[in-house]
Amino acid sequence: MNKQLSILLFTWLVLLSVCDNSTEPKDCAGVSGGTAFIDDCGVCINEESGLIENYLMDCAGICAGISQLDNCGNCDDDPSNDCTQDCTGLWGGNATQNECGCVDGNTGLELDFCYGCTDNQALNYNPEAYIDDESCEYSFDQFTFHNYTIADGLPFNRISCLTADQDGNIWMGNGPDHAGGLAKFDGTTWTVITEDDGLPFDRITCLTADQDGNIWMGNGEEYSGGLLVFDGSSWEVFTENVGLPYNRISCLAADGDNNIWMGDGPLNNGGLGFFGIIR
Repeated sequence: MNKQLSILLFTWLVLLSVCDNSTEPKDCAGVSGGTAFIDDCGVCINEESGLIENYLMDCAGICAGISQLDNCGNCDDDPSNDCTQDCTGLWGGNATQNECGCVDGNTGLELDFCYGCTDNQALNYNPEAYIDDESCEYSFDQFTFHNYTIADGLPFNRISCLTADQDGNIWMGNGPDHAGGLAKFDGTTWTVITEDDGLPFDRITCLTADQDGNIWMGNGEEYSGGLLVFDGSSWEVFTENVGLPYNRISCLAADGDNNIWMGDGPLNNGGLGFFGIIR
């Protein structure tokens, strides 16, 4: 009886060992026959963990690296060179903002498309331009030329100097050989100002207008009246006594900073004079 029991016990153990699957290889999670695996960064990946394969690897393929993809798809570890959006909102785009708006890149607009001739009377008028670049071209038959003389109300026929102020008024003097004073034409009416009206001298040989609307004048190389300025209502005379380089003024010009430049002509040797306006 004991012998039979021993045989049955041995047979059961053999069958149990045959049916036991514990001899199959275990995965990295310790599960026999499991599907968990070690990724390239040495992490055990299985469904239960919820981890993504190589989640510790950066865009450069380095485990625990710090490189990242920027918005343009460039991978590096330097955030200072990440691409930016252009004015159209495109990452890494080449469009740029200037006086014409958002141009270049994928806008289809040239950098200077808004510049051109804005005068619709010009030969090269550009209807798309809204910033005038002083390129307008005209033909002579587009203009009417008129010769003004004393018969038209001109105070004097001998004109030695001209200038235009910011309001479009034309100012003129009639030179060293005549004493006609200063004349102004507003497009309709002539106004003459002489010594009888308070003008310091009637012989005007050079004129210029500054950005404030003041009219500057000199009375030539043969006379020494100094530098005269008229603000529309009052006169002021500058001479050598107040620091003017010389009193004989034969030519004048105002620059963009409202400084007055002057020369004293071929009969004198004063050179180029500069008169800085103090405000």
